[in-house]
Amino acid sequence: MITEIEGIKVGHWTDSSAQTGCTVILFLKRR
Repeated sequence: MITEIEGIKVGHWTDSSAQTGCTVILFLKRR
């Protein structure tokens, strides 16, 4: 799964009544 890769975070939001949603994939910068 993509969430098993270090430096990547995944989030999702759903509006069931509007039958829509949004998925975000963040690639965190290494220091």
